[in-house]
Amino acid sequence: MTWHSKSNIFKATPEMRLYFKKRKTQKKFLRWEKIQFDKIIGSGVSMKEIAQFTRQLATLLEARLPLAMSLEILANQASNLKLQQIIRKILLDIKEGKSLSNSMKRYPHIFNDLYISLIKVGEHGGILEQTLSRLATYLEKMVHLHRKIRSAMAYPLVVIFVAIGAVTFLLAGVVPTFAELFQDFGSQLPAPTQWMLTVGSVIKTHFWLPVLICLGIWLLLKKIKKNEKVACYFERLSLSIPLIGGLIRKNFLAKFCQTLGTLLNCGVSLLTALEVTGYATTNKIFIKAIQNMKDRIVRGRSLIDLQSIDEPFTLLIAQMIRIGEETGTLDFMLLKVAKSYEEELDASIEALTSIIEPVIIVVLGVILGGILIAMYLQIFDLVNVIQ
Repeated sequence: MTWHSKSNIFKATPEMRLYFKKRKTQKKFLRWEKIQFDKIIGSGVSMKEIAQFTRQLATLLEARLPLAMSLEILANQASNLKLQQIIRKILLDIKEGKSLSNSMKRYPHIFNDLYISLIKVGEHGGILEQTLSRLATYLEKMVHLHRKIRSAMAYPLVVIFVAIGAVTFLLAGVVPTFAELFQDFGSQLPAPTQWMLTVGSVIKTHFWLPVLICLGIWLLLKKIKKNEKVACYFERLSLSIPLIGGLIRKNFLAKFCQTLGTLLNCGVSLLTALEVTGYATTNKIFIKAIQNMKDRIVRGRSLIDLQSIDEPFTLLIAQMIRIGEETGTLDFMLLKVAKSYEEELDASIEALTSIIEPVIIVVLGVILGGILIAMYLQIFDLVNVIQ
């Protein structure tokens, strides 16, 4: 429990809570209320750290160590202070007789619905260590997937930022110096140089403008997300973009199959598994497709209608799901499909990176080349004036 006054935010100790409970009074100048402190400061724990914690906990439980002792060991060795504090709080709850799932539920910013659902299944079935092991495998695959996407975007972003810095330096610093030297001789500046001087002047006098534009774009995108129809239109449009659309689709399908397959493999009911899987995406097209699946299950029908396949599912995945349903191996089929899409996603990311890199270099070369040509035009004209 965390409390805050008008001037402070701090953690209430058990002694403080007992004191106020006995007194049944509060100081008039302080207004106390229970808050979600972690929402204010953020989770502070990465998915990789959660995956490592889950794997280590599964290993300790498989070695027949009691849950409380396992948590104490992990709390002592945790390098992340935030995670260490949460493990210690969970340990206190366990010692008080609470279940692991109920204790973890207090930290939704760390342990999401999928995590809690699987822990509950493990507790009820007496297979907590096996469930944690499967959950760790799932999280490790998600970490690998995110790392792949981030690494693919890292190089282009670095090149773009360096290019922006170089162009800004040339337009705001170098070109005006050449222009002043040129104007001292009383000659008219070439048209490309005049245009670049205007751009450089805008950058120097309105340096806040790019920040304002970026902020405006961010606010616009945020507003678009709130409008369901507009958001669906842009999300559908993004799926039709060459290469990018395929990447988005494969990323979703890999996550969908891996998440749903893992839940079913751990014994979660199909309807609950679909509901939890739906929380893993914010894309409204994908959410609608999952909702349609849930509706079909409620009506006692198949998960996917082969005659009318929802976007973004393909005929191949629909057929694999149908085979899995008919043979009672849906979880196995989904995990197989997930592996296939992960491999396709890796190949797509590599292909996209190999295309983006030369394109960025060419564009950067054209921009910098244009600036250099404009500068050399000044020099050539200056030589003519001197002669």
